[in-house]
Amino acid sequence: MQNNDKFKVINETKKFILYTKEILVNYPRKYYVLKDRIEKTSYEILELIYLTNMVDDRLYNQKVILSKISMLDFYLEISYNDEIISLKKLNQGTRLLDIIKKLIYGWINSNGS
Repeated sequence: MQNNDKFKVINETKKFILYTKEILVNYPRKYYVLKDRIEKTSYEILELIYLTNMVDDRLYNQKVILSKISMLDFYLEISYNDEIISLKKLNQGTRLLDIIKKLIYGWINSNGS
């Protein structure tokens, strides 16, 4: 992955974090655990991206990032099913996650892994 692509995955992840900050404001108190998971997992993904840029063996971390993205997608789906977020917010969130996921897969493929 070229440096521009690395910055792109970082920027897209930051976009997702900012987006989730907007939608998490209105989460009911009884969904505190779900809200907390979305927030923590988002930051963990960004942290893992930074870490992965610094190590030689990237494949494991990249797979962990993909796993966490899948979990975020599930958390958003639960939020929609429990009527915490609208379909529009669900679609926007999953669209942002799909972009990040594609960038990570491109990163994996560029490493020859």
